Amino acid sequence: MVDKNISVIVIIAMFFLTACMNSKDDYDYNSNVQPIYTVDYIEEDIENVLTYIINGERYKNLVTVYGRSNNARCDSYYKVLTNDEDITFEKADKRFFGSYLPLIEDFRIVEYGLIVAAGSEH
Repeated sequence: MVDKNISVIVIIAMFFLTACMNSKDDYDYNSNVQPIYTVDYIEEDIENVLTYIINGERYKNLVTVYGRSNNARCDSYYKVLTNDEDITFEKADKRFFGSYLPLIEDFRIVEYGLIVAAGSEH
């Protein structure tokens, strides 16, 4: 009987933990999104191929990554110009809040913002 109760508790806990985890496609785009940091960039369309330009550097992709910074109260997002489609939230977060400035700009953060759930105060 005790094993059955523990199993039920574990299943419920796993459900709540997975429900709180969000991939980049699980976000409610109608949430209260609050951009905090933005940088202007140029979109160039040559023969139906978009290129993004900032400070003379060209990037193939504009990617938005979502997640939660360490000790953060709410989720956030980064819009990133990059040639690497597989950029992660963690890498962008480390660049944005860290002092790491590489010699080669492999990506550029052009927007950072908070995702505030309806009814919450931040």
